[in-house]
Amino acid sequence: MVLKVSPATGPASGGTEVTLDGANFQAGASVSVDGLPATVLSVTAARIVMRMPAHAPTVVGLTVTNPDAQLVWV
Repeated sequence: MVLKVSPATGPASGGTEVTLDGANFQAGASVSVDGLPATVLSVTAARIVMRMPAHAPTVVGLTVTNPDAQLVWV
């Protein structure tokens, strides 16, 4: 479960470091942004730090997938 995304906005060109605070994240979790893979920098049970890929200049959807294929948030 994701409780907070910080920062909530960034450039469409990507590259922004984003922190996802929540619960039930597992080591090896992956993050995608509207289906595009993000670079995961670190994962703990309560926090993922990732770098945004370039994306369309609009509100985007984030998906966190744990290694056991459990979706944490879409």
